[in-house]
Amino acid sequence: MTSTSAKKARNAACGWCLIATFGLPAAAAAQVLYKSIMPDGRIVYGDKPAPGAAKVMESRPDTSKAGVGGTSEREARVLEEFQNARSQRERDAERVQAAQKALREAEAAREAGREPLPGERLGIARRGKGAGTGTGTGTGTAGGAGTGTGTGTGTGTGAEAGSRLTDAYWERQKKLEDDAEKARRELEEARSGR
Repeated sequence: MTSTSAKKARNAACGWCLIATFGLPAAAAAQVLYKSIMPDGRIVYGDKPAPGAAKVMESRPDTSKAGVGGTSEREARVLEEFQNARSQRERDAERVQAAQKALREAEAAREAGREPLPGERLGIARRGKGAGTGTGTGTGTAGGAGTGTGTGTGTGTGAEAGSRLTDAYWERQKKLEDDAEKARRELEEARSGR
């Protein structure tokens, strides 16, 4: 190896030692941070813009004050905002799931409650017996020959008494329907984020 090539190799090795000791130069160390605001309002942070973003903001973290391993006040604030947004999305998803469950239960209760409960029906339905009347006439002669005619009529009646549902039944039905409607509204509100 010539002395020139040996010097170049030694200088290259020293350069890598300096980078390892003191870090990358400022231009290489300062990576770009992209804040992408999506059409639905979500915020996505990354080292490149998010596809389909409505708005993208670019920033370069200032590592001169915070150091290589430290977190700046601004970065800590951004991280906290990100965590708060994620927590809010999780709470919203849980609210929607709870509202869906409440609606399913209210609809099932409404269907199960359609049959009258004991005491919610007045009167007893009974079948009536048929009643009839008949008349007949006949004539005859002493000579053995005779003729006869007869007529008859009959009438029958149906149920003698009926039954009807009580006010308590209809009040219970209204409450079951109101509960289902309230659960439906709460689900709509949860889905819309109100």
